Amino acid sequence: MTEVEWRVAVGFPDYEVSSSGSVRSIPRTDLNGRKLCGKVLKARPLPKTGYLQVFLRKDGRSHPKYVHDLVTAAFIGPKPPGQWVRHGPAGVPDNSLANLCYGTVAENHADKLRDGTLRRGERVPWARLTNEQAVLILQLLEDGANPAILAREYGLSRSAVRSLGSGRSWKWLHDPGHMMQPRREL
Repeated sequence: MTEVEWRVAVGFPDYEVSSSGSVRSIPRTDLNGRKLCGKVLKARPLPKTGYLQVFLRKDGRSHPKYVHDLVTAAFIGPKPPGQWVRHGPAGVPDNSLANLCYGTVAENHADKLRDGTLRRGERVPWARLTNEQAVLILQLLEDGANPAILAREYGLSRSAVRSLGSGRSWKWLHDPGHMMQPRREL
């Protein structure tokens, strides 16, 4: 088993981050002269994304910080321009150094697709269709169905049905390699 290494949190000298993804305060004296004990902070997941966040104090103010940003900054270095922190196969809850790296937006998108956490189709909160309904509408459009009738039947606007049919929306369904692509009858 690998030994856990602790490093000072970049920009927050009163805190340390570990290679295992923990954050702790170090023993110190506050602005009022009180001695404070060091302790491991409780990281809280954000409701929509699940990213773990801690609050670090500096100059009398509280600063929300993502744990993955603290770990990568301390162990990998500054984030290069245009790069994002990517989580490996263990997903968002694992902020260990072994599960984190920098990468492009496209690589981050591919990670979400690999992990099944990409919000598209019915997983988008405002989606009005299920994935199966969208596939069925595509099949019906290919078979010559009237977009106005489909729109009325599914509670959509005609432009929404046309966008789905042209690939402006739900474009991933038009990808030949996607398993939800409508079946073509021979």
